[in-house]
Amino acid sequence: MFSKPRKTRTDVKPRSNDALRMGIVVCFLVFFQISSPLYACDMSAFVQSDFASRCQELLDLFKKSHIAWRVAHPDKEKHAGNLSREWVRFFLAHGNAVNRPPSFSFIASSSWESGINELGASIAEVVSGKTEELNYELTCFRIQMLKDVQILESTRNKLLEAGKTGTNVPANLVQWVEQQFIGPGMIIAEQLENSPMLLARLEREASEHFATAGRIDDLSKNEPVEIVEEVAKNLKKAARNNLGFWQRLFFCCSENSL
Repeated sequence: MFSKPRKTRTDVKPRSNDALRMGIVVCFLVFFQISSPLYACDMSAFVQSDFASRCQELLDLFKKSHIAWRVAHPDKEKHAGNLSREWVRFFLAHGNAVNRPPSFSFIASSSWESGINELGASIAEVVSGKTEELNYELTCFRIQMLKDVQILESTRNKLLEAGKTGTNVPANLVQWVEQQFIGPGMIIAEQLENSPMLLARLEREASEHFATAGRIDDLSKNEPVEIVEEVAKNLKKAARNNLGFWQRLFFCCSENSL
């Protein structure tokens, strides 16, 4: 949508373009092609406030780059290059479980690395000039969660606790959705008050799952069990997939589904 305009002037220096392309290449190499473990930083000198400031700097650069591409600002490539370089520095310092900040030790190694890689992929999209609004909201939220470690830990613990359904077996699919999706969804919604697009998506998903569950419960009164079980299976799969999407924002392992 906001592709780079073709330059026809002969007096334009390609240096900034080359720097941007190199930044993008470095980003993708770091995000997707590193197979050997990173060297660990000395985490004994880690200061949480410094890390929060670094997250804020990353967030500021991300917003500037996003806006610059949206309005076709003449310095959009410069802003993208600044974001790319800052992200690479951030990733090399904290992207691996070995050099994960000690204040995030409550997060499993696999969840940390998966979450950081997803964040990097989102940032890479903006570096390359993509400005999809949902991606923008998601990335801002992810960085904010890294900045507010206490909120992240508290919300994550609530989500994990909500996933412990015990022996309370729901009598129908409406109760299942209330238990498995809407319960955790209410916890997540509390953190999305400043992200209207994300909140609207969560509410829409909850409404759709709740309505579908009601129709399936009505269907079970007249249709064969095999048909009801199949449509119920599809609903549960969709609800779990949606919930997994939200879980990952709080560094909950996708394999440990709520």
